[in-house]
Amino acid sequence: MNKEYFKDNNDPKFLYQMLSRLESDCKYFLGNGGGTEKHLWALTVDNQISDMKEIYNKLKEKPEWISLEQINNYEKEMKAKLSKQNINTNERKDKTNMQTEQIFKQIYQDLKEEILKENKKIFIKQYEIPSKNYNSRDINGDLWFASGIEMQLDQMMKQFDGKVFFYSYKDKYFFSNNEQKAIEIMSKEIEKEVQKQQREGRLKRKNRDVR
Repeated sequence: MNKEYFKDNNDPKFLYQMLSRLESDCKYFLGNGGGTEKHLWALTVDNQISDMKEIYNKLKEKPEWISLEQINNYEKEMKAKLSKQNINTNERKDKTNMQTEQIFKQIYQDLKEEILKENKKIFIKQYEIPSKNYNSRDINGDLWFASGIEMQLDQMMKQFDGKVFFYSYKDKYFFSNNEQKAIEIMSKEIEKEVQKQQREGRLKRKNRDVR
């Protein structure tokens, strides 16, 4: 917050209104605001409390509805809320990363088993690894980018000495010991998606014509 906004304004009525406004923000932050600092007029907890204390100290006649002790209590509660929010966010990120790592481990184990088989038959393995690029429900931004997933898989493929190939379409990954087969399966998946989009397009046009 720009302190110039009230620095040279000593009008008690204005300062009371400003202090009341800042307190309302604190209550909202602790309640329906969910501990999000963007809802604060001063944009951060530290700035909000600092401004409240500065206004309070400027007032010769202190308001009955708030005290310096209450402002300090707001600070403690808001910082505790903020800390809890950060912990929860980090836990969600750790959980998502763990899930992604588990998928990598599963892929590696499955491919390793296939490579060690003596029959040497062509195999196809398909996995889905959610990414930021194609997952609209990634509300907290916890998923990997597709490029990061592919870099990880490229490193994994090196451990198989060129015996395994992978191709991807969106969040679907296709692995095979026969490169042409992997391309074929991926192409079929793309074709299915194109046909689905065409059907949806025809349905939308039909609905418009009916109207």
